Amino acid sequence: MKCKQCGAELTQVSKFCPVCGATLEQEEKITETVTETQVNDNNVVAKETKKKSVVKKKSVVKNQNTTVSSNPLKGKKYSFKSARGQRLTLTMGKNYTNIEVGEDRLFFDIRPNKFNKVPVMYLEDITAIKFKSNITILGWLWLVIDIFLVLGGKVWLGVIFAVLDLFIFSQKEVTIYQRNNSNVKFWVDNTKEMNKFIEDMKQITNIR
Repeated sequence: MKCKQCGAELTQVSKFCPVCGATLEQEEKITETVTETQVNDNNVVAKETKKKSVVKKKSVVKNQNTTVSSNPLKGKKYSFKSARGQRLTLTMGKNYTNIEVGEDRLFFDIRPNKFNKVPVMYLEDITAIKFKSNITILGWLWLVIDIFLVLGGKVWLGVIFAVLDLFIFSQKEVTIYQRNNSNVKFWVDNTKEMNKFIEDMKQITNIR
């Protein structure tokens, strides 16, 4: 063992160096204390660093979560069309409705454009979706012909016209209601597609 002060060889353990008189035990204690303090300081720094890292990591995760869409149907599109004769045109015009789901709203594109009165509707404002069966304008005219055929004694021909009336000119009138009463109305000729749309809307709105 050597004295750290003068480098003299020590033959026995002593509190003082017999050559220079340096306090050996005190020096060791001071060294031990300094070492312990350094270790403690390192631990504190490590803990603080770890704590900061955890907080920072949580913040990053939180920010990432805010960028991920909470709407499972975002980007989904629906296309509907009315039955023939919704409009009295040379082509027995149909109405076409395209709906796209956004993060918090629905986008509507209804043609002809004059029916596209509410192009955007927020999901939280939707209170109900209802639909009812009806007949197109041309279907009502066809029905008048049916009545005249039956009254004229051509019952079988009237029956044929009535069946065609139901298959060609019957449809569903759909109304999506919202809080401010600016409702969206459109027409569909496929009940199955409409029911699927309503079931999807129940997932992302408050309707039941």
